[in-house]
Amino acid sequence: MASKAQMPRGWQLVRLGDVLKLEYGVSLPERVRMDGNVPVIGSAGVVGFHSQAATDGPGIVVGRKGSIGSITWTVDDFVAIDTTYFVVPIDGKIDLRWAYYLLTREDLSRLNRATGIPGLNRDDVYTLTRLLPPLPEQRAIAAVLDSIDDAIERTDAVIAATEQLRDSLLHQLLTRGVPGWHTEWKDVPGFGTIPVGWEIVRLGERIEEGPTNGIYKPESEYGSGVNLIRIGDFTFGQFVNFGAFQRIRATEEEIRRYQIREGDVIINRVNSLSHIGKSVLIPEVKEPTLFESNMMKIRFDRGLDLRFGAMVLLSDNTRRYFNAMAKKAVQQASINQQDVSELPVPLPPLAEQQAIAGLLDGVETTVAAANREREGFQSLKDSTADALLMGRVRVEV
Repeated sequence: MASKAQMPRGWQLVRLGDVLKLEYGVSLPERVRMDGNVPVIGSAGVVGFHSQAATDGPGIVVGRKGSIGSITWTVDDFVAIDTTYFVVPIDGKIDLRWAYYLLTREDLSRLNRATGIPGLNRDDVYTLTRLLPPLPEQRAIAAVLDSIDDAIERTDAVIAATEQLRDSLLHQLLTRGVPGWHTEWKDVPGFGTIPVGWEIVRLGERIEEGPTNGIYKPESEYGSGVNLIRIGDFTFGQFVNFGAFQRIRATEEEIRRYQIREGDVIINRVNSLSHIGKSVLIPEVKEPTLFESNMMKIRFDRGLDLRFGAMVLLSDNTRRYFNAMAKKAVQQASINQQDVSELPVPLPPLAEQQAIAGLLDGVETTVAAANREREGFQSLKDSTADALLMGRVRVEV
């Protein structure tokens, strides 16, 4: 934290408890969270819609239990439930949107009290000291960051629309084949329509290596060593931050066993139900990179084109299959190696597999370009937020 000698002119060093309060959310039984249009906010975001607001919007909700330290912004009136706090400014000292950006830069999860029941104690938040600009400058800072957020949201909309197009085109190609190549189709029980001449195989019949679960390391082993792909580093078919991975310390034997290579596919085996089975094809890897224990690695044999196989894993049929096979637990689900091996896969001749992959390449290129643009905006937002919130760069008021 900046000393007084380093403090920007006109700014103050304050305790967060002197400028904001964290009020407890309300108890709202799950059965009544779906009877209206007022968003109900839990520690993981919106968990339902109620008929009556508890707090006027806009507002900031902070995860107290569950996703501890999570930050949710809501424009409308809302209900914060009892796994959360909501932020109340004291005497008009802070702009709420500025406070949102300040809190999103904090890692409040580190304040989690591990003794007893895990949770975020608001007194621990209150003791944090931070730089406070004058109110007009707070609003100006928030306006700059809002403009970057608007660009990120527009990019997200492009990504979502392009992914929807990809999913629709993929479904058509996996059920009807390449346009003009077929005149007859057949119904396969439990799968749907495919061209005559295609077959349905189990994925395990076209796996050369795997499925293999990844490496587990305690947190004490993180911070240096080799790259590690974690669950948040990729989404369905795309890397979020390839090349900016966490690092872990690993033995030569562990590196040999868990290292990924170009052409491998990794599949998420433990996550929320909506993200179970998400997968990505590994591109060129320039240095040793391992994969985490909550995912599996497979490598297709020569009878399954790499790009075609990776696209099959993104299909609606595959998602439905993994959701049906998932073992449900509290707040997460899992699939195992047998589930992956038993996945039914439509198998055209190799030439048509390659043609289908080629037809989808343009859409995938557009998605990848949009994701790179989003990464650029996010990087810009991170660096800009750090500079503005610390007063290293000032905005005119």
